[in-house]
Amino acid sequence: MSGAPAWGSLEPRDPRSLDDLLAEAVAAADPGIGDRIATQPAAHLELVALTARAHLATEELLATAVSSARSAGHSWEAVGTALGITRQAAQQRFGRPAGPGDGAPGLVDDLIAGAVPGDTRTLAPVTALTEMAALEVYGRHGWRSIGFGAAFHTIERTIQQWEHKRVYVLGASRFGLEAEGWERIGTWFPWVYYARGLGTTPVGQRGPVEDDLS
Repeated sequence: MSGAPAWGSLEPRDPRSLDDLLAEAVAAADPGIGDRIATQPAAHLELVALTARAHLATEELLATAVSSARSAGHSWEAVGTALGITRQAAQQRFGRPAGPGDGAPGLVDDLIAGAVPGDTRTLAPVTALTEMAALEVYGRHGWRSIGFGAAFHTIERTIQQWEHKRVYVLGASRFGLEAEGWERIGTWFPWVYYARGLGTTPVGQRGPVEDDLS
């Protein structure tokens, strides 16, 4: 039997199927609640609390999905249309305060010069379309991503080259990656990020890393 999740069978734009899957996910978070709810009145309140936690989780997923769409270059008008609300409402609800990736002039300047293993830098701004190419370049120079958010990656200087991978959070391609030596960095919906050390000496200091991206 395949280890892939049942999500792959979800019909696109079928809210009933999605409702069923969400209900199953909530119930799976507390496998015993189905038995208790038939005989214990207090279990109904437990279900309320459990569903509230699920609601908060889906709100966070929605926020990161919007951030991902913005990172891919979509306007607030397009985001609002996808959500069925106005551009102003979308921007007011999901517009984020200034963060590490705001106002940075291109890629981080002089990441190579003067950096020693253990040093960290903020790689910003990057988008969903440019981040993997940037990580590929910096990975060759001994930098690995250790964290991320909207439009930035936190990268750390190491003594070896790294490769990075980004896979869809619901995709089967992520299964088995850790057995192949990939280290999970974390999830920023709809992506899961991984890094893998190559065990080779970083590329020497040949000048600004930005040259490699041209």
